Amino acid sequence: TTAAPTSQEMDLVASLVYGPDGYQNLVPSSPFSPGWKALHWLAEIDGSNVTSSNDPDRVRQRFALVALYFAMGGEAWINQLNFLSDDHECTWNAETPEDPSALYGVKGAFCTVENVLNTTVLILSNNNARGRIPEEIGFLSSGLTRLDFDSNWLEGSLPLSIGELDKLENILLNDNLLTGKLPSSLTNLSNLVNIYLHLNTFSGSIPLEFGNAFPNLVGLVLDDNYLTGTIPESLGNMESLVNLQLD
Repeated sequence: TTAAPTSQEMDLVASLVYGPDGYQNLVPSSPFSPGWKALHWLAEIDGSNVTSSNDPDRVRQRFALVALYFAMGGEAWINQLNFLSDDHECTWNAETPEDPSALYGVKGAFCTVENVLNTTVLILSNNNARGRIPEEIGFLSSGLTRLDFDSNWLEGSLPLSIGELDKLENILLNDNLLTGKLPSSLTNLSNLVNIYLHLNTFSGSIPLEFGNAFPNLVGLVLDDNYLTGTIPESLGNMESLVNLQLD
C-alpha cells in the first residue's frame, strides 16, 4: 500500500524523485521503509538545500544513496563515509583519488570529473553492511559503472531494479548472504565486464540468456552458491570470457 507524504516538504521531494504525475501512489506508506526514511531525511533533516535546486536527477541520486544507507544498516557501518552529511553526495566517501579510475582500497560514492553530478562508482566492501539492497538503487542508472558491496552481511534477493543500471560494467556482490534466483533483469546490463556473485546462497538455475547478454564479459564467478540445473550452452558464445567459475 502507498500513502501521500506527511508534510509539504516531503510532498515536494516526492514529486522530484518520482515525477510530478501520480507520485502520491509511489511513495512508500511505511515510515520504517528505506524509501520513506530517505524522503523524510531529505525533506526535514538534510541541510544541503538540494531540493531547492529544482534538479530532479540530483535529488534522485541523493535520495537513492540515503535509502541505501537506511536499507543496509548505515548506522553500524565500520566507516560512515560521510553519508548523510550536508556535503555533496559525490564526497560521501573515505578518500577521493586524483585518478577516478584508481579506486583500489577506497570506499563510498564517487563521481568522475567528466560526469561530476552522477555517481559512477559505489564501493561499500567489507564495511559491516547489513540488510537488503533496496529497490531505490535503480535511481542511480544515470552513470553507475561499478557496484561493489562484497564481504558484508547483505541478505535477501537482488532487487529487480538492478536491471535499470544499464551503464554498469562491474558488479561485485560476493561473500554475502544473498538468496533467491539470479534475476533475469541482469541480462539488461549489456555493458557488464565482471559479474562476481560467489560465496552467497543464490538458488535456481543460471538464466539461459546469460551467454548472449554480455558481449564484453571477462569474468563470471558464481561458485559457492546453491545453483542447480544445466550450464546454458549460450555461455560458449562469450568470446571475451577469461574467468569462469561455476562450481
